[in-house]
Amino acid sequence: MKKKIIFFSIAFFILNEFNAFCAEENALENLGHNVAELPEMRPSFEWEEDSAENHGIRQSVIDSIIKEAESYKDIYALGIAKDSKIIGEWYKAGFDKNTKFEIHSCSKSITGCLVGIAADKGFIKGENQKFSDFLLDYDENSKKYVFLNGNPSWPKLELRHLLTMTSGVNMSDGDWDEWRASKSWLEWIYKRKALYRPGEVFSYGTQNTHLLSFALERATGQRLFDFAQKNLFSKIGIKDAYLGTDPEGIGDGGNGYLLTIQDMLRFGKLYLDDGMWQEKQIVSKEWVKKSLSLQVDRHGRGTANYGFQFWVRDFEGERVYFAWGWAGQFIFIIPSQNATIAFASNHTGTLKPYFNAVTKIIQAGKK
Repeated sequence: MKKKIIFFSIAFFILNEFNAFCAEENALENLGHNVAELPEMRPSFEWEEDSAENHGIRQSVIDSIIKEAESYKDIYALGIAKDSKIIGEWYKAGFDKNTKFEIHSCSKSITGCLVGIAADKGFIKGENQKFSDFLLDYDENSKKYVFLNGNPSWPKLELRHLLTMTSGVNMSDGDWDEWRASKSWLEWIYKRKALYRPGEVFSYGTQNTHLLSFALERATGQRLFDFAQKNLFSKIGIKDAYLGTDPEGIGDGGNGYLLTIQDMLRFGKLYLDDGMWQEKQIVSKEWVKKSLSLQVDRHGRGTANYGFQFWVRDFEGERVYFAWGWAGQFIFIIPSQNATIAFASNHTGTLKPYFNAVTKIIQAGKK
């Protein structure tokens, strides 16, 4: 009897081990199938340099653009990308690809993009949402936002009016020093009266974008930079951006970003590719189209027309879009050439070296 028990025990042990072995083999086999079926992980996008000649542009054209930039003591850097390759890059002594530049009002285009992302994610209702929606819980006792009482124009203000610089409010960058020196940038704005109905008159002022920054922070419950970092910068490989704030800690979305030349090109590439980055939609194609569409036709007045926080202008018969910051910061988007150009400067003179660069790239691409 004991021998039978020992025999059956040994047999059961062997059978159990065999089943376990088979199960392990099947698991390994299935794991192999699963791994094979997983989508291939794409490496993060990194800029690569390539010869301009490989992209239909003579090297002499790139050299002439760089030579012209070099002739100005206060132009510090430029980058030219075409077909997702850098075909030209130059830095004045003391600057390099790791240098973060104050991009000034190029910041507005980034904030405009964040408004689109917030709309895509449902934080805001879109460009037609009233700005007053973000102030519905203002303190009655302190009367902090008293402009809503007794002013018929402000309650009609919509986000699109801020995006297009047509708020109608008596404020502009001509008030820069007074506004930036105030203890509360928001309170300074709120005391301004409306001169026109929203949407009637274009009047460029960073205060408009600051209201967008405030609305984004209220809508998302996040600091502007944190929202940008999570939903934009980290998605397109911008790793070392910086954003200043106003005295109350609200992100300076109209003037406060610092980026490298290559990261400026990244942002331009995002819009060049209709808001897509490595097959992922970062901001909707519809928002990109609205941003780059002619929202304000200035009928020949000024240097360019306006979209949603982007400038719009024709060069050599081709439509070009650009972010434009004080003292020669530019991010040009040239769809006809699948190209972007970025400049960093401290130059307050002629626009020729910047606009000439765009013209030369377009002309070269046509030949």
